[in-house]
Amino acid sequence: MIESSGKQAVTSPDNNQMVGIELLDRLGRELYADQDPTERLHDDEPMKIRKRGTGYVLSLRLPFAGKSDLDLMRKGDDLYVKVGPYKRTFMLPSTLARLVIDGATFEGDRLMVTFARADAEEAKGGA
Repeated sequence: MIESSGKQAVTSPDNNQMVGIELLDRLGRELYADQDPTERLHDDEPMKIRKRGTGYVLSLRLPFAGKSDLDLMRKGDDLYVKVGPYKRTFMLPSTLARLVIDGATFEGDRLMVTFARADAEEAKGGA
């Protein structure tokens, strides 16, 4: 939108969208104040993959989630995690995609999904 002064307007007609460099600059100053926005602002690993024995464990940080809120499903190379009304799809890396889910437990605020080789799962089931 062009104002009568010939300058580019910094807001959209409905005043709800961030449009233009001036508004983005103002938002940046409000969010970061004197802090450098290129600094690492948070140290956390929301998702980890660790080798355990012959398998792997995928660890997802799910604060405020309980076992009764959780639904876990795998389809192909995708892992679907639903917590209450929220659903996320994780594309499994090839290391995990070729394995089967062997179990899932909560440890603190982390969901631990264990992956094993299919032949190890069959041997466990057959014993």
